[in-house]
Amino acid sequence: LIDGGPYGARAACDVGLVDACLYRDELDERIAREASAGASQPEDLAWVNARALPALQAAAGARELWTDRPRMAYVVASGSITHAPAGRGIASEVFEAIFRQLAEDTTVAGVVLRIDSPGGDALASDLLWRAAHRLRREKPVVATLAEVAASGGYYLASAADCVFAERSTITGSIGVIGGKFDLGGLYRRYGVGRDGVERGARAGMLREDRAFTDDEREVVRGEMRELYDTFVARVAEGRGIGEDDVRRLAEGRVWSGARARAEGLVDAIGGPLEALREARHRAGLRDEGVVLEHHPRLPTAMRVLGKWLR
Repeated sequence: LIDGGPYGARAACDVGLVDACLYRDELDERIAREASAGASQPEDLAWVNARALPALQAAAGARELWTDRPRMAYVVASGSITHAPAGRGIASEVFEAIFRQLAEDTTVAGVVLRIDSPGGDALASDLLWRAAHRLRREKPVVATLAEVAASGGYYLASAADCVFAERSTITGSIGVIGGKFDLGGLYRRYGVGRDGVERGARAGMLREDRAFTDDEREVVRGEMRELYDTFVARVAEGRGIGEDDVRRLAEGRVWSGARARAEGLVDAIGGPLEALREARHRAGLRDEGVVLEHHPRLPTAMRVLGKWLR
């Protein structure tokens, strides 16, 4: 098992290192089933995020001021996508929590997702896609692309019901890159030595002081091929087009928003106002005023607001 690594999620399942491959929401459902075993009313189970509780309480207090108006959410996803609990850019755990909260909030009629991202971490992009896809099941989600929505940024957009782009938006870049820096020559030039204790045929695969072996290079390429096929499948599903058509537009190619519209990668040319109009229409709202909530909220501002309301 050690020499056969590293393992992708599915391969780890196949060899028995893990029990199942689940998205976070599927894990929640499984925990809920086990936690409610024998309970008379399992549907009454509630999930509470302790770290977000102060902000949620403040938001609930502010919401009481606007109970007579329908609400729409405006979510801004800007920067590189990272698999992190917090930080600059699009931290996957932060936005997963936002999408999950909006999906469960029955008072939010629809969501406008503003994306300005060159992409980033592949796993984080897939987790965000999953969260946005689940949100779409509960209410309309309309994406609006800013200057750049490429790679993981476009991956996320493909989960929306409808996608708007500016004419000059850098769109697409459906592809995957991978590899490592080989600094062995630099180390030798300056007399730097590096050593380590390794166990397993591929334990040092990502060491920066040497190149890949042929076996290691094939492993990396296999992971990239799997990620690429998943990316293509996600876009094909979201855009309602065949995978062969997606592959013709993929392989890392980038398109202007106008060309992306002609090729079916986006639905229309427009910005946030057009996206909001479309989201209102899909939510069944016409001329009535709405409360537009901005996400992610600033925690400090929410705490101050919560104290003021109390």
